[in-house]
Amino acid sequence: LSTHSFAERFVKWIQPPLGFVKVNIDAATSKNSNTAAATAVACDGAGNFLGALALVLEGLVNAEAIEAIACREGLALACDLVLQNVRVASDCANVIKSIRGSGMGQYGPIVRGINARRASFTRVEFVHEGRDSNGDEHRLARSSVWSPAGRRACMVSGPTRWGL
Repeated sequence: LSTHSFAERFVKWIQPPLGFVKVNIDAATSKNSNTAAATAVACDGAGNFLGALALVLEGLVNAEAIEAIACREGLALACDLVLQNVRVASDCANVIKSIRGSGMGQYGPIVRGINARRASFTRVEFVHEGRDSNGDEHRLARSSVWSPAGRRACMVSGPTRWGL
């Protein structure tokens, strides 16, 4: 693994506002089974890795619902890391719109849970960013669909990054 920060190695990564930690999330489904993965990777404002998690689920293949679950898991990761000012970035505009709105619809209960958990933080922002800004999260999600169901977390100090 390189000692360069994430921002130095991946120029498409979008830095969070000053004082915020960025949690990029992504989701993936297996084309060969009913397995899905929701992933989150947290980096500080300089792009240094703080932690990551992958939640592998069986029997759920709705892409937007899995992306909403990834947003929920992003907040869980931020809570585990004892963060207070968090920017969660997703490449799914519909999920971000739902979180910012009424939270109704097919995955409404997930969105309402996300909005209830916001009270645990000083500030939480949910933003839509293009797919090219979450390369590592996407690779983590794609590779995680081959893992057994369950949650896996990695908390590392220092400027290291997933070698995917």
